Amino acid sequence: MKTLPWEDINGAAVIRVSGSFTASVLPKLEHTVHALAGRAPALIVLDCVLISDVDAAVIAFLLRSSNRLKKRNITFALCNPSREIMRKLEILNVCKCLTILADKAISDFGGTPRESRPTRKFMPAEQARMN
Repeated sequence: MKTLPWEDINGAAVIRVSGSFTASVLPKLEHTVHALAGRAPALIVLDCVLISDVDAAVIAFLLRSSNRLKKRNITFALCNPSREIMRKLEILNVCKCLTILADKAISDFGGTPRESRPTRKFMPAEQARMN
């Protein structure tokens, strides 16, 4: 299975996709996070700047991954969540359980592209389901 597009930014593995993030994208997200965890970065980030929505299955995955990776001394974080996504996380009272980085915290640094990832920075979630 192919991984979602990601890049190394100052030692952090940043996953960048766009569109609606639902259960149908979970297998690729799980595979990507697992593959990146094997590289043992200090930080794995899901950049949400172009993610329009997340469903309950994705939120559950974020919580599980955060806990599992913490045991391996890897921080799993969200960056640039929209107001709508933050509202969902607040309603579900899970913000305190997740690491949420300040807006543009990752975008402000230069990235090191990986040869194995597509040349596009973002892949629509709908396209991720088809790959």
